Amino acid sequence: MGYIFKEDVVRRCEAIKAIAEKQIAEWQTHTLEYKKKVSCQAAFDKEREMRDMLMFLEDLPDENVREDIHSYWIFDDSDGDELDYQCSFCHSYSRDSWDYCPHCGATMIK
Repeated sequence: MGYIFKEDVVRRCEAIKAIAEKQIAEWQTHTLEYKKKVSCQAAFDKEREMRDMLMFLEDLPDENVREDIHSYWIFDDSDGDELDYQCSFCHSYSRDSWDYCPHCGATMIK
């Protein structure tokens, strides 16, 4: 499981917002007759969505504040099912013994 860095998300949102702004600016150069036939609503919606996302991201902390949970796999093949590994933290079952639990995100101790 990898981390998503705030700066990367901000850069991506800014890039999408810039594309939408370019589409809007191009649409605005056309005649009123063209504007009546061709809608630019999707670009307006995308620009607003990215603007809202950037405001939301500004309020997020820059560091990872999630508590790191450690767990271990309990092997159980008593029922003959393919789901033989159980997370000791959330008790969910998995087919494979991953380095983390795909259900709760706990890091597995080996």
